[in-house]
Amino acid sequence: MSARGGHTAAPTNFLCPAVTWMGRGSAAALGEGLQAILGVPPGQVLLAVDPAIEGSSLLDGVLASLRDVGYTALLLTDFGPELHDDQVDSAARKAREARVGAVVGIGGGSVLDAAKMISLLVTNEGASRDWLGVVEPDRPRSPLVLMPTTIGTGAEVTRISMITIDGEKRVSSCRSFVPELVVLDPGFVDGLPASVKGSTGMDALAHATESVMSTTSSPITELHAFEAIRIIVADLPAA
Repeated sequence: MSARGGHTAAPTNFLCPAVTWMGRGSAAALGEGLQAILGVPPGQVLLAVDPAIEGSSLLDGVLASLRDVGYTALLLTDFGPELHDDQVDSAARKAREARVGAVVGIGGGSVLDAAKMISLLVTNEGASRDWLGVVEPDRPRSPLVLMPTTIGTGAEVTRISMITIDGEKRVSSCRSFVPELVVLDPGFVDGLPASVKGSTGMDALAHATESVMSTTSSPITELHAFEAIRIIVADLPAA
């Protein structure tokens, strides 16, 4: 039964990250997560980072945690608010050349979408434009961790990567874009301006409402959506 009292119309699949870490300071355990949860051996990992936090203290704990367990970071920040395929493809080439053992996305929705596609391209042939529509790669993508630094996109839990190609936003939909590990650290959003917290919080509210109203909703999605609405309505004004 659904929360609205009806049966789901058809069988549905609920995709979610294998593990979600939540709590202040959780980002500083990234190295442990790569090692213990993803089983990534020591070596180089790609960090796709939002340029807005490049050089900030927010990354200090992340980088230290990688060094502590034997990882070195290939740090790339050439990602704009409108993600273009040349940015993704360039990063993927560098990741292939470095033979990275994992891809970590730290930033807003565009950076997380970039990390998803890069993780696919590290182990598969072609460029972003070759992986549009509903796709499933022949080879497993590189291990993937996503760490959002904004409130509203939800990109860390979706199977979608949105990339601008030839001036048009295009969609790649892939089940394996849902990562093994998501890290939700409130420290990443503490310093956002009130206007950004407000607008992205309202974006999250819109996503939750859309989920409830979706014709493909299920008891699981409704449970999460209603709880998200409750939290946002209660907490967003103070934030």
